[in-house]
Amino acid sequence: MIWVIASLLALTISIVRDIVKKSILSNSQPIQFVIVFYSCMFAIAQFTLPYVSLPSKEVFSYIVLVSVLAVISNLLTLRVLKEMHITLFEPMGGGITAILVVIFAMIFLGEFINIIHLLGIILIIIPLLYLGLHDYKRHDITKKQLYYILGATICDAFAIMLDRTIVTRSDPFTYFYFVRIIEVLMFICVMYMFYKDRIDIPFLRTHLAPIARLAAITMIGSFAYLFALSDTTALTGVIRAIIASAVIFTTFIGGQYFHEDDVMFHASMATVSIVGIILMIVA
Repeated sequence: MIWVIASLLALTISIVRDIVKKSILSNSQPIQFVIVFYSCMFAIAQFTLPYVSLPSKEVFSYIVLVSVLAVISNLLTLRVLKEMHITLFEPMGGGITAILVVIFAMIFLGEFINIIHLLGIILIIIPLLYLGLHDYKRHDITKKQLYYILGATICDAFAIMLDRTIVTRSDPFTYFYFVRIIEVLMFICVMYMFYKDRIDIPFLRTHLAPIARLAAITMIGSFAYLFALSDTTALTGVIRAIIASAVIFTTFIGGQYFHEDDVMFHASMATVSIVGIILMIVA
């Protein structure tokens, strides 16, 4: 059951990560943030170099595909997170991804789902749909933001399927090392092709230290997640569901921190989703 401990560690770190990330994004552009963020993680990953090996051509092709999905997902997610209340973003983004991962794991990985899993999915999706409709009517979320979230969650879900495939054919250290350098190079290309924002000395002077600290903390969660996935006895959907349960804490703590409205309403909706996630874990 080591994978459960690893998943719970990844869950705990994800709570801190998204709250700090939103705070940093309030003073920076998404493309600037992701380049420095992933560059810091790649720099820290040099300490794991003795455990890194050259991946096979097949694994490397999967890593490149994951990198493409990650770039698309990050750009969409960070754009929405910068503009949207965290009390809405977290339940929708985390919950929908958890559902898609369970469904995709059944289709692509052959993982079994029973009636309790199905009940859990229903308990997750109903509050999310109600929450989204409630905030859409209040104009707290636009159609464009909703499409961005859906696009990002689909990319995330497919990437998690590939995560499982890669770590079972390679190892977490090799995967993390190569996916980060490819992502950094892709983000730099995207910045120069589509953005006017640049990473200059003044930006690094004010943002490098907090982003580097966030990158170091996030790395621990990332390795915990990858080691959990590398355990073939664990279900991919269950691992993702455990990590997604961080939504209740992020919604409540983040909403309080950023002084957002209807914090308790969003937290109560997220709590119902957590019941569904728990059912999926114990099933």
